[in-house]
Amino acid sequence: VYDLRVASSVTFDDFERVLYTASRAGYGAPQMLLGEDGALARFDWPHAPSGEAPTEDEIRAAIEAVGRSEEPSLPAPGAGWTHVRLESRRAEMTPPCDGLDDPATVARCVRGLRVSLSVERVALLSDVMPWVQHLSATVASLRVVSR
Repeated sequence: VYDLRVASSVTFDDFERVLYTASRAGYGAPQMLLGEDGALARFDWPHAPSGEAPTEDEIRAAIEAVGRSEEPSLPAPGAGWTHVRLESRRAEMTPPCDGLDDPATVARCVRGLRVSLSVERVALLSDVMPWVQHLSATVASLRVVSR
């Protein structure tokens, strides 16, 4: 575990490169430090399993279906995840929640779900962090992806 403090004016793209470099060096997800020296808030950066790969049982069933000359069936990528797209400090999602410009309201709407938060590479961390902080406190699993 390591602490990571990043200026709010840093883009998500630059932040993502720091996370990637740290993971290649063997570090896990950081503990984020937000705020000023006198009032720092800490929270763990979410680390969610990708959930994209089929399980061993699903692969075995698909191979058996091919052996029976049937069409194999595997789960679609992203199945089971609620997709939230952050656009100009506002969430875009289907079905929509009330208050799509308020991270706390959206976090209550998706409580207990597995959420994939899509963020523009040029978004500033000051715009992204409130969403990550609120969602990571209420959802079952959160992954943050760039686009």
